[in-house]
Amino acid sequence: MSGQEKRVEREPVPGGRASFRFADGEEREGTVLEVTEERSLAFSWARPGEAQSVVEFTLEPASGGTRLVVVERGPALIAAVARPEWVSRLHAFAAALALVAA
Repeated sequence: MSGQEKRVEREPVPGGRASFRFADGEEREGTVLEVTEERSLAFSWARPGEAQSVVEFTLEPASGGTRLVVVERGPALIAAVARPEWVSRLHAFAAALALVAA
């Protein structure tokens, strides 16, 4: 579905609606859970027919600027990470971290 643009619509208040459409045509619907101005945003979202996950964006002071921390939690993510391709990716990531820590 090329040629489509990304679109996000949201009501930035707890309980507000959140709607996402990606360039590949994927759509997700959700609800704003928490908003702390200039600090954090949390919302639930899901693809049609799938379990919801919760996404949290948090801004943290960092040396020379600001760090954006993004965390997504949900039952569908656990199943996705258990797939064989993710297992090999996580092993590669762990190996890379071990090299950095050495």
